[in-house]
Amino acid sequence: MTGLDPGETRAERANESGVMSMAKPEDIDRVAADLLAPFERSRRPGMTIGVVRGDRLIVHRSAGYGDIEAGLGLGPETSFRIASVSKQFTCALILMMAREGLLSVEDDIRDWLPQWPDFGHRITLDHLMHNTSGIRDMLEVMRLGGIDLDRPCRSQELMDALYRQRNPQL
Repeated sequence: MTGLDPGETRAERANESGVMSMAKPEDIDRVAADLLAPFERSRRPGMTIGVVRGDRLIVHRSAGYGDIEAGLGLGPETSFRIASVSKQFTCALILMMAREGLLSVEDDIRDWLPQWPDFGHRITLDHLMHNTSGIRDMLEVMRLGGIDLDRPCRSQELMDALYRQRNPQL
């Protein structure tokens, strides 16, 4: 981790660079309303937009139907299992940050997660993006750790469960 102040993580440096700067909630809300407008005027499957900053939901809007046959619209209480859908966005962000020179796909994940256990082999961001890291499946780890999968999980709960795992699946 060259070029870092002592104690500074690469994530902190990336955040300070402005690449990860954040728009105002009211601007995000306005964009969400524009994106959802077509769903409000038609009887078709809907869409929900949620934006989380830290542990706080700063924008949450829905429009359209969750069940067309039953006439059930989407709303604040509608829940979704996003599962692997978010991986493509995470990978896109990693590649964008690599293009900006803020990271490399060959970075060891401990550059970004210093508390990650040393399993005796290097795990890179590229390994994570290609599901070749040996890190156990998130749902399996959470289930084994006794986390209730029927309720939303906080990021820290997930990370704590992942940090506790032993012996990656190599």
